[in-house]
Amino acid sequence: MISAYDEGRRKIDNALTNNSLPHAVLLKGDVYVSSRLVIFAASRMFGKSELQTDEIPDFLHLDGKAMRVADTEKLLEELNVIPAGGRRLVEIKQAGQMSVIVQNMLLKTIEEPPPGNYFFLYGDESGLLPTIQSRCAALNIGALSPEEIALYVQRAGAGESDALYYANLGGDAETALRLYDDEDYRNWCLTCIEYICTLGKKSLFSSDAKLCAQGDARKCADLFDIALSDMRRVKMGMKQRVVTRSPHNAMITECAGRLTDRQISEIFKLTEQMHISLNSNSPVNQVFDTFAAGAEKVTGYGRIQ
Repeated sequence: MISAYDEGRRKIDNALTNNSLPHAVLLKGDVYVSSRLVIFAASRMFGKSELQTDEIPDFLHLDGKAMRVADTEKLLEELNVIPAGGRRLVEIKQAGQMSVIVQNMLLKTIEEPPPGNYFFLYGDESGLLPTIQSRCAALNIGALSPEEIALYVQRAGAGESDALYYANLGGDAETALRLYDDEDYRNWCLTCIEYICTLGKKSLFSSDAKLCAQGDARKCADLFDIALSDMRRVKMGMKQRVVTRSPHNAMITECAGRLTDRQISEIFKLTEQMHISLNSNSPVNQVFDTFAAGAEKVTGYGRIQ
């Protein structure tokens, strides 16, 4: 079986060999695989090993989430300077989290960059303006299966069981690797699961809510969906698919026993609204407060019986 990484690597290698690499490439799919493909492209473009790519001065790394107007102006100025080796590669991760202002500032340059400049964009591509997407050549990597993700985690040193657990919980290779490697992040994820498991048992306006909101809010909403999906499986008499380890699997089973099918469906709708609000950059605390209020209304917590 050819992996997504191997197939993407073959396409990039062919484009560079044939001198047909598009001036802007949008990598669509797993973020970790996308980042590895950009490193491969840089190694081929500049004739360095993949371990040496951090030393390449004309290989620029940008984070779309952190890009501000001043950063973008500085980048545009730099792109107008002819690269020392004739080529420059610009990597923008979390590209879909660039603000609309920043995207519009980059639009003309991505459409027709100065000679020798190439862009690779990836991450949250649904947040990119259609005008940006239409000016990029799309390379579809696709989502990896949990088994494929687990292989990356195993290569990092995890055992087979741990790797598959983190793969299912993470949903993508980058997050699964972080779950394995970063204990604080792993504990934060489990706090989010514990929080959603208190539905109907105690107020969701708690200190745990603040902990959840202070982390990766989008991932937290994903974890809510995972926990609710496992609750739904419990209601149907099926084994939990993702949260299969103690004590959190027991918490999900207990919560599923407290909630009705209708309540779980209604709370799913609330998490769907969370995703929409977070993608539109609504204030995170406001999004969590809205969710908590809606969930308490659905479960009837705090009402006088």
